[in-house]
Amino acid sequence: MCSATIRQAAVLIGGVIAGPSLLTANTPKSMLPCGDRPFLAWVLRELCRYGVQEVVLLSGDLAEVVEVALPAIIAWLPRKLDIIIARGPAQAGTGGALYHARHLLDPRFLLCDGASWFDTNLANLLADAAHDSDDVAGRMVLRQLTGASRYSEASLCGDVITGFLERPAQGVPGTINPGV
Repeated sequence: MCSATIRQAAVLIGGVIAGPSLLTANTPKSMLPCGDRPFLAWVLRELCRYGVQEVVLLSGDLAEVVEVALPAIIAWLPRKLDIIIARGPAQAGTGGALYHARHLLDPRFLLCDGASWFDTNLANLLADAAHDSDDVAGRMVLRQLTGASRYSEASLCGDVITGFLERPAQGVPGTINPGV
């Protein structure tokens, strides 16, 4: 286990899948089953692995579903993890969820999507962030995909993200942010 340079993580858990679905109508995406537990359990386990000590779950819709499942998820984790559920207004988006939970967040924290799995070694991101000066607003994990049409593409100038572009056409490669 690496030594964490970030004590706290904020995890977006409020998303629901658009469109009618019996499976997801009353379940946030992060709570859908993956193996024998909710997907969120795997995300929290990964955060434990990197030494995160506290997680603020940013919830809008259906927070009660997460609250009911949380004791079983916590029992499965390899070590103690302090977890706070921050309820924001429904469909506030990432920025709105962060805004409404700002009083709970450390000046430096890791933000990730609770319904996405990105197979990467966060140690590099955390180690690089430990050396950031106060004028660095943040760091973002990026990945080059051969077909990026499902995502907004990151526009780069060297190592600096200058914006996000519309989704590219089917089969067109691009650099995307997977939610970390």
